[in-house]
Amino acid sequence: MRPGRVAPVSEPEPDSKPDADDESEPVQEPAPDPEPESNPALPPPPPRRGRGSGIDSWQAWANIAKVPYDPDDGRNDIIDACIRAGVLDAE
Repeated sequence: MRPGRVAPVSEPEPDSKPDADDESEPVQEPAPDPEPESNPALPPPPPRRGRGSGIDSWQAWANIAKVPYDPDDGRNDIIDACIRAGVLDAE
């Protein structure tokens, strides 16, 4: 059996044709989400002076923050290493 009348199918014409002089910005992908912090569970640092500011406190905090330091480093050296590593603000 032969089909009856066949009509070609075409897409509708767009509402407006893009101009060659169109200066609109092209669509861009959104910026990726920022990287998660490397150590979001980092407790607050020990005080820099006074009670609780000893080398043992700073060594423990640097270990939690995964900041390398030399065994011979003093408290101020460890604080400086934490600042260079970006886990502690310079004050």
